Amino acid sequence: MRLLIPLVVLELTLSACDKNTREFGTPAAQESHEYHESHGTGTAADPHAGIGSFASPSEAAEAVANDGHDVPLRAEGQSSVVEMRRDLARLPEGELRERFDHGFRACFTSDSSKRDYPAAAREFEAILDAEPEFGPAWRGLGYARFNIGFDVDGAMQAYLKAVEVDPEYGEAHYALSFMYVMSDIEKGRPHFERALALGVADERRLGEQFYH
Repeated sequence: MRLLIPLVVLELTLSACDKNTREFGTPAAQESHEYHESHGTGTAADPHAGIGSFASPSEAAEAVANDGHDVPLRAEGQSSVVEMRRDLARLPEGELRERFDHGFRACFTSDSSKRDYPAAAREFEAILDAEPEFGPAWRGLGYARFNIGFDVDGAMQAYLKAVEVDPEYGEAHYALSFMYVMSDIEKGRPHFERALALGVADERRLGEQFYH
C-alpha cells in the first residue's frame, strides 16, 4: 500500500491537535491495530500508537490497570483481558486456546517491555492453520505484522481478512479505520462507522481528528 500521507506530516498534524498530551510513534500500552488497538507509552517499535492518544489523568490511570498476569493485559477496553476471554471462548479447549492466550499477550501486553511480535505472529499463524476463519487471530496477526518492520501491506491483508471472515468483528473494523488514516480516509470511514455501530469505543479519537 502506498502511503499518501507521509508519517512525518501525519505526526505534525496530530501533534498540533494536542502537543502536550500525545506522542507519535510510541506504543500505547494497548488495533493495531490499530489497532492496534493499547494505550500508554513505550518504545518506538510500535507505530500504532501514533494516532489518537489523548489521555487524561483518569484515562492514564485506567490504562495501567491490568489483570495481574506476568504478561499483563489491560483490565478492560480494546486489547484487554475481557476481549481476550471473549475471543478464547470461540476456540475449542486445549492447544489453540493456549496459543491464542500466549499470542494475544505477546502482542498486546500493557507492559511494552514484554511485547514479542514475532512470537505473537507465530502463535496466530499456527491458530490460523487450524482455524482459518478465526477473525481474532487475523486481527492479532495484522497488529504483529505492523510492528515487525512496519509491514503495512501485510497488516492490511490480515485486517481485511479478519473482516472478511467475521464482518461483525468491530475491533478489526476499527483497526482498518486506523490504517486507512495513512492512505485513504474515505475508505476508512465505513470501517470506522461500522466499528462504532458494533460497540467499539473510539479510544484513539479518530472521529475527532479524521472521521468528522
